[in-house]
Amino acid sequence: MNNKKSVIFLLLIFVLITSNLPNSASAASASSIEKGGIIINSQTESIELLLDIPGAYFIVTDHNNDELILYEGSETNIIIAHLEPDTMQRYNLFSYDKNNSLIEVFYLSTHTKSKHVNNRSKTDTYVDMNAMDLVVSKNRVSLRWDATPNVSQYSIYKNSKLVVTTKDTQYVDTSDMMEDNITYEVAFEVPFTDAEKAELKSHYEKSIGKISDAELNEISNKPYSIIRIVDTSSIEKELDRIPNEHLKERTFKQFIKKFLWMLLA
Repeated sequence: MNNKKSVIFLLLIFVLITSNLPNSASAASASSIEKGGIIINSQTESIELLLDIPGAYFIVTDHNNDELILYEGSETNIIIAHLEPDTMQRYNLFSYDKNNSLIEVFYLSTHTKSKHVNNRSKTDTYVDMNAMDLVVSKNRVSLRWDATPNVSQYSIYKNSKLVVTTKDTQYVDTSDMMEDNITYEVAFEVPFTDAEKAELKSHYEKSIGKISDAELNEISNKPYSIIRIVDTSSIEKELDRIPNEHLKERTFKQFIKKFLWMLLA
């Protein structure tokens, strides 16, 4: 009988180990998180996902290859490492309850930072046009972008129509997603640097005539727009591509663990 229990114990240890093998993504240390949603923190060679969504178990896959599982587990802080700098990263995130029933599917899009950003002069006003994170679920689109120095407001357009002007660096759209493709634009103006203003004033006065400081300030802005096109139908498509085989494997392992514990009892 003791030998039988020893064999069962060893089998249990094996199942516990194999069901928790490390992935290319790992759990991150705890940090602050805005309630209700998914926060994406992009670095040069890694992406951190902070989850505050319903779910007891999560699977993160490569959007272009749904069979490539980057992370699986119950952690709500996830790091996907060993990435190339300055590259677009797209993921699918599947959220399950404790009974392995699917709760929701998310599409995530972000961009790793360039190594050259930190080498820029502090006097330069640099606008990273790739620094926008996109989180799409069935009835919600969330946009987040990096704050630009000296920019006081951002205008958000949906399919070329202005929907809001805000000081925040995020926008959440929960309106009806009637179209398969929605274009979002974040437009803003960046003030000229002092050197750029001086150059503009010199050119203006040589070509046109005198200009006051107030008039100079009015025309001393550079317009920028960050545009993203969202395929809302992609969420429906992902529902048909859920990694069911992997979920069956996890369910089987859970069954084996419960069965072995019963034998040991």
